[in-house]
Amino acid sequence: MYMHQRIPIKSENKSILYISRTVLGSNFQTNLHCHPNIEILLIEKGNGYIQTTNRKINVKENDLIIINQNCKHCEISNNLTFYAIGINKLNIFLKENFIKKIIYFTLDTSSYNKTLYLYKIIFSEASQCKENYISIIENSLQSLFLIIKRQNDLIFNTTSKNESDLVSNVKNIIENNYQLELKLNDIASRLSVSKSKLCHQFKSECNISIIEYKLNCQMQEAINLLLLTDMNISQISSMIGFNNTSYFTKFFKKKYKISPCEYRKLHKNNN
Repeated sequence: MYMHQRIPIKSENKSILYISRTVLGSNFQTNLHCHPNIEILLIEKGNGYIQTTNRKINVKENDLIIINQNCKHCEISNNLTFYAIGINKLNIFLKENFIKKIIYFTLDTSSYNKTLYLYKIIFSEASQCKENYISIIENSLQSLFLIIKRQNDLIFNTTSKNESDLVSNVKNIIENNYQLELKLNDIASRLSVSKSKLCHQFKSECNISIIEYKLNCQMQEAINLLLLTDMNISQISSMIGFNNTSYFTKFFKKKYKISPCEYRKLHKNNN
C-alpha cells in the first residue's frame, strides 16, 4: 500500500515536494532507483533493509534513514511500514565525512515518538489542506530537523551552492538509464531546454560533461558487478550498456590502470 501527498511549498533555499506512507509486504519487488531530491525515511513498523549498489543497510522500527539525492537504492521488506518526506535543494551530511551518501541511525524512544508524531501531522495537513496548513507543515518540518540534528552531528546544506534542479534531473535520468544509449537531444527535449544550455550548465556545475558523467556511472556499476556478482566480463559489459566487450575492457584498463579481471581478483576478497 502506498499513499502519497504532494506538498506545494517552495522557498528560496528549499522546497518540500511530498510526504508518503508505504506498507510493504514480504513479497514486494523493486529495482534500484534514485531521486533528484533528498528523502528522509522513518521506519514505523517491521524490518527489512535498504539495498544500495554495494551494500545492505538493515533497518527496523525507530530507524531514520537520510537518502541524499542521486543515491541509488531500493527498499527490501519483511513487512515494512515507513514514512518518507521528499525535499528538494537540500543535502544532509555527517560533519566528519562531508560527502553525499545514505545516513542512518536509530532514534531513542522519546525522539522516535516525537518524530513519528511530526510525520503524522505533516501527512494529515498535506491530505486535508485546511487553513494555514502550509505554515503548520513548515513548522513541523523545522522541528523534525532540530530533532535529527540533536541525534547526530549533521550539516544541513541549503545554500545557493546546491546544484540546480536541471542538473539534478539530468543526473537522475542518467543514473537510472546509464545502460541505455542516451542522446543529448532526447535528454534536452525531455527537460524542455536546448541542448547547448543543457551541456553548458551541466559542465559549469559539475566540471565534467554529461557523457563523462554517464561513463563514470557505467564504470561504477561495472565495479559493483565485479565485486558483488560472479558475472563474466562479457555479461557485465552488456549489463552496463557496452555492446563491445573488448572496448569495455580497454576503456576500463585506461581508467583504472588494470583490467576488469585483475580488478576483481585484487579487490573482491577485501570487500
